[in-house]
Amino acid sequence: MINCDFKAAASVEPTDTLYAVYLEADLLQSNNRIILDGCSVSSASIMGCI
Repeated sequence: MINCDFKAAASVEPTDTLYAVYLEADLLQSNNRIILDGCSVSSASIMGCI
């Protein structure tokens, strides 16, 4: 992903937990990866990347 901006929709409740990117572990030999370049999280309600 390049130059992306993660924002929360107006319908999201303040008590909701949001993540810009959520990844689960994968096998190393699968060579799966994600690259975030120049991305931002512009909403205080989004926790970022985990």
